[in-house]
Amino acid sequence: LVTLAIGMPFSALALVGQSALQGMEKILYLAWTTFITRAASLAVLVVMLMQGMGVESAFISRVLFQAASAALFTWIVLRNAPPHEESGRPHIDFARTLPFAVNRMVTESTTRAPLLLLPILFTLAQIGIFDAADRIRLTLGIMVSVATTSIMPSLARSFANESGDRHSLVAYSSKYVCLALSGADAANYSVNSIA
Repeated sequence: LVTLAIGMPFSALALVGQSALQGMEKILYLAWTTFITRAASLAVLVVMLMQGMGVESAFISRVLFQAASAALFTWIVLRNAPPHEESGRPHIDFARTLPFAVNRMVTESTTRAPLLLLPILFTLAQIGIFDAADRIRLTLGIMVSVATTSIMPSLARSFANESGDRHSLVAYSSKYVCLALSGADAANYSVNSIA
C-alpha cells in the first residue's frame, strides 16, 4: 500500500505528460520513451526476483516505470514549452469537465468491479482464467487506443487550419477506427467466451 501510494503522484504526472506530448505531436518520442522505461522496469523486476524479493517487487517495478516516464515526459515538455503568453486567470471549468469525470468514473467502475466481485463468487482457478482473458482484452484495447492516438493530431490540425480535405480525413478515420474497434470487440468476445 505504501508503494502504491508513492506511485500515485508519478502515475498522475505521467498521464498529464502523455496528454501534453500527444498535443505537441511528439508521438514517436512518447512511444519510444514508454517502451524503454517499461523494458528497464521489467529488467529491474527480474533482478529483484532473482535476489529473492517477493510480490512487492512487482509494485516497486511499476512505480519505477511511472517515475521514469513522468520524469522524461516532464523534461521534454518543459524543454519544448511554447513562449509564455498571458491567457487570463487560470481556472477549472467544472461544467465542461463533468462529462469526462463521469465517463472516467464509469470506466474505472466497470474495470474494478469484477476484481472485487470475483473473489466472492468464484474459485481461484476461475479467477485466474478470467484474469488471463482480461489481460488479452486490455492488450487489444491498447492497440485501438494507439491507432486512435496516432490520427488525432492530424485530424485536429486539419480542422484548425480548415483544410479542404478535412471531410475526407474524418470519413476515412471514422471508417478505419470503426473497423479496428469491430475487430477488437470480436476478439474480446471470443476470448471471454473461451474463458
